[in-house]
Order: sequence, then structure tokens, then C-alpha cells
Amino acid sequence: MLDGLAGALLERLRAGEAPVAVRQVPAVGDAVAERRQRRDAEGDAAIVPPDQQVAVVGDADRIPSGRELLRARQRRLRRSGGTVAGCSRRGHGGRQGEPNRQGPQAVSHAVQHCTSPPSTSRRAGDARYDVSTREFPQEGSMRRAALLAAVLALAAVPLLAGDGDSVVGVWATPLGTEDGGARIQIYEKDGKYFGKIIWLEIPIYPADDEQGMAGLEKVDRENPDESLRKRPIIGLEMMFDFEYAGDGKWKNGTIYAPDDGKTYKSKMSLEADGSLKVRGYIGVSLLGRNEIWTRYTAGS
Repeated sequence: MLDGLAGALLERLRAGEAPVAVRQVPAVGDAVAERRQRRDAEGDAAIVPPDQQVAVVGDADRIPSGRELLRARQRRLRRSGGTVAGCSRRGHGGRQGEPNRQGPQAVSHAVQHCTSPPSTSRRAGDARYDVSTREFPQEGSMRRAALLAAVLALAAVPLLAGDGDSVVGVWATPLGTEDGGARIQIYEKDGKYFGKIIWLEIPIYPADDEQGMAGLEKVDRENPDESLRKRPIIGLEMMFDFEYAGDGKWKNGTIYAPDDGKTYKSKMSLEADGSLKVRGYIGVSLLGRNEIWTRYTAGS
């Protein structure tokens, strides 16, 4: 067509006639390129892939609106009978099944949402929760932490002030005294607490024993009951019927002292440093005396 126009123009020039103004008709390829450049400037090309852009036939200077692009996309989907993976049926701001009425910009955003392939990676905020398995990635570590907390809680139970068994164990009386130190094993029986001597620092009578028992094993010879005077001191039960009173204290007990054969009222309490304060008295507590025992462990 351009060759024909050029020939006619040359003939008129040769004949001396005035040339006729000719309006240049842009080629189809140039029109498409111009439209794409305009879309790039306005952002539409970044939203809609080139293979999905729609040209309006008959008007090379007009750029299709976002609504037209969306409708063209919907028509293609209806013709193909398919749907776009990851595309929501509900548009931004419109009811389900209705076109978007928020203008070309919102429609263009909807087109981008419906034409973009679904992402295979989750956002950083979603990495903590896998919706496909409904499991927390940190579930294993959380279980271990919960188990550890439960074990520590159970281990701490005997140390609580509300637990009477915290006094159970072996306690050592002061060493180096005239009669020597001893180790007392305290145990629970029928809801009350008792104790017995299991070790003596000086297990035999000294050479200058006034009763002539030098070198012999110590026995309960000071007991007011003569039938009990031959009982060995080691293994002798000498703490009776202590009741737990709460707050690390025990009361209403009695202690038998084999060195003088007397029985004393007694109470005891756990101190802040872990020692056991034992008080024996006759009559009222103010007229008694205290002993501090320390918990014995092997090798101490």
C-alpha cells in the first residue's frame, strides 16, 4: 500500500500538481509497541504478562483499561473451562461472583493476583506453622522442654516446705564431743517420723570407764528398765512420733538420750543452710537445749 501511495505522489510531482497531504498510518507492530510502552509507563505491563495483554482493534492509540483486561482474562477462562491455581473467586472489595467496583487500579491488582502463579514458598511468618500437616516445627523441642520442666518439678517436691519427708535421711551429730559423735537415720512410719543410731564415733567404752566396761561395746546401760540395759547403742531407736507441722517444722516428738537414760520432748526444724535443728526439753521448750545436725552423705 505504501508503494502505491509513493507512486501516486511522484506522478503528481512530475505533472506539476500540488502534493496531497498524506497521513501516515502506523504499522500494526508499531502500534502494539507503542501500547506496550504506555502500559509500562503506567504499570499495566508489570501487572499483566505480555501474552495475556489484550489489544482493542480499530483504535491504536487507546490503552485497554484494567477492567477490560480482567474481563478478557475471564472470557478466556470461561472458554477454556479452567481456573487459575491460587486465584480467589472473591475480588478485592466485591461480592463473590460480582465484578470489582473499586476502579482500574484495584482491578489491575486483581488481575495480577489471578494471573500470577501460586508461590511455592511460605512467608517467614508462616514458617512456624505448617498448614499442610498442622504441626509445629518446634514441637519436638517444646516436648523436651516440657518433659524437663516436669522432671525438675518432681525432683523439687521433697524440698518444698509442705513435704514432711524432706527430713528423711541420715544426719550427723557434732563430732569430737566427750561421748563422740553419732549418725542418726530418720525415717517415716505410719505418717510419723522416727530415728535410730546407726554409727558411733566412739563405739566402745574408754579404758577409764567407771563401771568397768572398758573396751566393751556400748550398750543402753543407763536405761531405767533393767531388761533393756544390754541393748547395743548402734541400731537403737531413740526418736519417736514426730509430726510434720508444715513450713519445715516437726513437733510432738520425743528423744531418748542413752547417755543418761532420760526421754525428752522434742521438736525439730530445717534451717536455711540445710541443717537440722533439734531441740530437747523437759516440761517447757524454753528449758531445753539445741543440737545442730548436718545431713550426712557418703564420703563426708
